[in-house]
Amino acid sequence: TCLSLAKIELQSPVFGKIITKAAVIDASLDNGIYLLGNRSAQLIEEQQKTPNLNAVVTRSQKSKKETEASAVLKPPPQRPSQTVLDENPSIIVAEELVPFPLPQAEGDTNRLLKVDSEAFASEQWNCTGLKPCWEKERKGKGKFVKKGDLLFRKDKDHFGNVNLQLLIPADLRNEILALCHESTSAHLGVTKTKDRLLRHYFWPNCVKDTENYVRSCDPCQRIGKAREKVVPIITEIFSKINIDAVGPLPTSAKNNRYLLTAICMSSKYPEAIPVADINSVSVIDALLEVFSRIGFPREIQCDNGTSFTSQLTTEFFEWFGIKVTHSSVHHPQS
Repeated sequence: TCLSLAKIELQSPVFGKIITKAAVIDASLDNGIYLLGNRSAQLIEEQQKTPNLNAVVTRSQKSKKETEASAVLKPPPQRPSQTVLDENPSIIVAEELVPFPLPQAEGDTNRLLKVDSEAFASEQWNCTGLKPCWEKERKGKGKFVKKGDLLFRKDKDHFGNVNLQLLIPADLRNEILALCHESTSAHLGVTKTKDRLLRHYFWPNCVKDTENYVRSCDPCQRIGKAREKVVPIITEIFSKINIDAVGPLPTSAKNNRYLLTAICMSSKYPEAIPVADINSVSVIDALLEVFSRIGFPREIQCDNGTSFTSQLTTEFFEWFGIKVTHSSVHHPQS
């Protein structure tokens, strides 16, 4: 027979109060005998656990508390005494957060942050290298225009969009070059640094100055450019295949213990030829069986196994005009 279920509330000074289901054994519900399941025991165990709390105050909470404290002054909370802590070990007292002042950054701050529009216009007017540009703007020649007290140059980019390039005086050019090449600009090359510079800035011989700045950059000279080769695109199936030997495996009924695998790099067409051993003669016979179905490839990639690098196998590849590419030593992923 099935026992009836009842939703009960259990209270205890040990684990507090929980609500669970129980099977009723006795027909009388008053002071009846209940059969609790594993779920009830799990609830009681979770109720007895003391949560491990860590006090964390976010910036928004801190500003809110400071605003409330400025309106209503409250006495600071007192730390519980050691006697109270001994009697109630479940009380967790958060450590007081002590503000830690950050040290002053080394070096001078960026000069560009200290230059306002009036000081920049004065430096732009007094720069001797920009005198020919001011003269062309006064005569209406060239691409130079004046907006307010500042001198700009009109230029079109690769997409035909007109950009206004601010002319930079000589005293601030190194800072502009550092802004366009270093820091968040990720130390890009000459071409990308010039493109970034010419979006917003210009001065006479700025392209040459950019090239000299990038080529004399110390981090760029130390790290250097990655020597990456462009992998050619395979346009014909079975023109390049990858071969490898698998084994030794359990001996088959025909006394074969190895597999010579071949896969086309473009179509991913696989071949697996069972062989008794992996000497040069067996490998060449298996390759001829594969080539009889797919034809002779232009290139074969394999590892540095002795069966692929022997004199007989090398002469076989040379006789049929097959280029062999060996993978790196101790790096079969290549």
